[in-house]
Amino acid sequence: MSGGGATAVAAGREFRRTLVGPSGAGLVALTALAVWLVWPSFEPGRIVNLDAPRHLLRSMVMAQQFLPAGHVDGWSPFWYLGAQLFLFQSYGYFFLIGASALALAPIFSLEEVFKFWYALPIVALPSAMAWMARRLGLAPAGAIAAALASLTFSSPMGYGVQGVYGIGLLLQGVGLVAFALAWPLVVEGLLGGRVALWRAGLMVGATLLLHFITGAYLLAAAGGVAALLALSSRTAAPLLRYAVVACLALLLAAHTLMPSLEWHDLAGSGVGWGANRGLFGRFLAGTLFDAPPLAWGALAAAAWTLWRGPTALRLTSAVLFSTAILAASSRQGWEPALVGGILDVLVRPRALPYVALLQALFVGVGLDALFGLAQRVGRRRGLVFGRIMMGVAVALLVWIALPEIALQRRFVVTESSLKKADHQVYERMVTWLRGHVRPPAIVAIPRGLFPSGVIGARSVISLFNMDTGLFTLGGDQAELSHSVRRAGQVNLERLDEKPERDAKALRDAGVSYVVLGSAGVRKRLRGNRDFRRVFEYEAPVGSEPAVRRDGHLKKPLGFAVYRLRGGGQWLRATGVRALGMTHTPERIAWSLERGRAKAPRPAVAAINWHPNWKAYANGAPVPTMSSPSGRVSLRLPADAERLTLVFERSAREKLWNWLSLVTLLFVLVSWRGAVIKARALGL
Repeated sequence: MSGGGATAVAAGREFRRTLVGPSGAGLVALTALAVWLVWPSFEPGRIVNLDAPRHLLRSMVMAQQFLPAGHVDGWSPFWYLGAQLFLFQSYGYFFLIGASALALAPIFSLEEVFKFWYALPIVALPSAMAWMARRLGLAPAGAIAAALASLTFSSPMGYGVQGVYGIGLLLQGVGLVAFALAWPLVVEGLLGGRVALWRAGLMVGATLLLHFITGAYLLAAAGGVAALLALSSRTAAPLLRYAVVACLALLLAAHTLMPSLEWHDLAGSGVGWGANRGLFGRFLAGTLFDAPPLAWGALAAAAWTLWRGPTALRLTSAVLFSTAILAASSRQGWEPALVGGILDVLVRPRALPYVALLQALFVGVGLDALFGLAQRVGRRRGLVFGRIMMGVAVALLVWIALPEIALQRRFVVTESSLKKADHQVYERMVTWLRGHVRPPAIVAIPRGLFPSGVIGARSVISLFNMDTGLFTLGGDQAELSHSVRRAGQVNLERLDEKPERDAKALRDAGVSYVVLGSAGVRKRLRGNRDFRRVFEYEAPVGSEPAVRRDGHLKKPLGFAVYRLRGGGQWLRATGVRALGMTHTPERIAWSLERGRAKAPRPAVAAINWHPNWKAYANGAPVPTMSSPSGRVSLRLPADAERLTLVFERSAREKLWNWLSLVTLLFVLVSWRGAVIKARALGL
């Protein structure tokens, strides 16, 4: 253990050397540049893109529901998804946001705290990259070059400002920073260096808790490296070291991973990432992440390193090229279904952000090589000539990088950046619903309620939840749950086609109101007995452009709110009437009017099924099951006057909690002991 502490101290000294002199000034400048990039996000209004409102809603639920109740996941009425919510999202970063918001509540609002944590992955990326570069053997100048390249490259698939702010892939950005911090420790541990394996296991476990996909990719990449080392050394030692790291990481994250895996049948099909055609060609051409001249140099440096570089960098180069090939590929017919499924979840094309990160690393490797060449030339032709070569290399790097970085600032947008005409219709809808509808009403809203560019167009459901406090039939990114299939049975975009059938399905889901945007659908629903229009609004003429870019006339922007006949019942049972309902996070109670029935009656609650739901009638437990529509179902006793549903953790979940806690305590004790021994040795 003293080796681990000594290595940690030595690594800290190496990194501190990067902070001294020109390289230190460079890192400070890059951090300031990153702050400049994300600064528009601190303007008034929420960050608006595809996923940012969804992340803000998750942070709100963490701060207002989960943490006050003493846990980090569970059921929320905003989604009806249960613990599956964090299967791929991971709860770790939302825990940090929620805990900070609770601690700073007297001073800062949740939205202000959220903006800080949202910007942090971009601001921390240069330092994380410099840390990784130094741990893998780069000189200070190369580390700063890699840090600059880390801000230069960009991709809508989750890398850089375009990924985090343009699309909203916040956790992907967090995962990249975690990967940069963890990867050197993993490589050193697998090579049998003095780094303690528990340190690598701790970092991989933390990565899993921050972003499941990054953690899984990190484990997969480490497994591939361990296999390569085992084959080349003809010994099982690297595989054994990998097993220790993987076991520690999985045990640390067991409290969230194992329940999700146990109930994997409740998970949905995941998020689609589009076609992969042409991605590998663009990678080789240097155009996949923009800044082609830097990409060409990085690929040349990676290829050279694969042939002649030091072991740690050679292994990293192998990971770069193998990941690029797999991430840019499409599923082949000869692939086993299991292998293809794993690659689709972890690699295709989800792993491309890590390709961008490692590509930035090898920009630094290339600059180190150029500096080495300049020094050799300088010894032959004079020191001044060598320094001129270095200066030209740095100037070219900055000349290529800065324009690319400046372009990325356009992706940082808040509500205040939008024109009033872009969000006045949404604000009108929210104002009316606030004044006329009270929680716990459930409202059905189509995802395509508003056209692109209108505030809330791409995350209208999450914004609606936060602005009204009302609940919705589904939820943004409900595709992470099996419940999306049930919500998708009603096509709100074409509600006029089968209104009778759809009305019944919406009543079963407890829906009270429906909001529709299509003018044609609204016209065809006039006079419908199931959907009674209670409010309608059209944007005033002249408040928005009359002509689209394609030259066609733009349709008027508006919406209508409909009251669903017989809707609003969270509990439905023959011969039973609910007199009142109370709800708190993970607990719902109804007072019932006793009917004349003498036998138990079937009852269905408008809540998606999860095995953790326990029912109590008059305080006595009642078995629950999944209804044909996938909601909580039970047999209600004839004498029931009160029914309570409670979301309770199983004994197995509590066991996983304890295993994770014990593992964390073991790691912390090991860390403390290593530091004490290192100090005793004067390190």
